[in-house]
Amino acid sequence: MRLFWVLRLWIYSIFMGSFNVLGYLGKPVFFKGFSKIYFGKDVRVFPGARIESLGNGKIFFGDYVRAGHNLFVTTTDKDIKIGDKTILSANIFIGTQKNDFKKNINQPNKNWFKDSEENEIIIGERCFIGFGAVLLPGTKLGKSCVVGANAVLSGSYDDFSVIAPPKSKVINKLQ
Repeated sequence: MRLFWVLRLWIYSIFMGSFNVLGYLGKPVFFKGFSKIYFGKDVRVFPGARIESLGNGKIFFGDYVRAGHNLFVTTTDKDIKIGDKTILSANIFIGTQKNDFKKNINQPNKNWFKDSEENEIIIGERCFIGFGAVLLPGTKLGKSCVVGANAVLSGSYDDFSVIAPPKSKVINKLQ
């Protein structure tokens, strides 16, 4: 089974921003903007991934990144950078689009994506992102951060932070 995953990554890599023979890619749900998606060495993504660059934004997976089932990464015009040796558990959402729903709720015909505000997302090296986490626009994780299950992140977090719900704040420092 994983032999097919290795072949899939090899074939997709021809169209992607980077060419990589090592690693694997489980059967994705959706891929868009191949030329703006970059995989480092030995990136492994389990099935169900939706990875899309809808505008000029680029998505960078560092070396030795591991991603569980149902990863959803989306950008339009800002970059997403996932650091080396980072582990992404299952059911994670990472997206650069932000919209003021209170302001736009009474405008049903408005194109929310066209008018959305965007901020890049940076995940430092050797981070662990727990099951069901959501990384909102402007999230910046330092190196070796641990994000708890179902955490919703927005803002900057220092190196070695442990971030957990219910308010997704730093609850401890690893050093």
